[in-house]
Amino acid sequence: VAAGRLTLNGGPCGAETVFRHGDRLVHEVVRTEPSVPAAPIGLLLEADDLLVLHKPAGVPVHHAGRYRRNTLVEILPHERPDLNL
Repeated sequence: VAAGRLTLNGGPCGAETVFRHGDRLVHEVVRTEPSVPAAPIGLLLEADDLLVLHKPAGVPVHHAGRYRRNTLVEILPHERPDLNL
């Protein structure tokens, strides 16, 4: 409430706000994600059923903890759309 991320019917609300039937309460969530190294992901070997990659240290492989977009699973399709992942 103190951070101002709660709104009631589009306006600010506080701890003393009284709710009525039909009110719309919204909680805005701001998510920030730690940055990862900007080095490109290297493709060392491509076979029909195998990719061998050079992944920079510090880049998580999959979603975990605070990482959702800055992961190998999310970065690779954007860097290499030709792989059709």
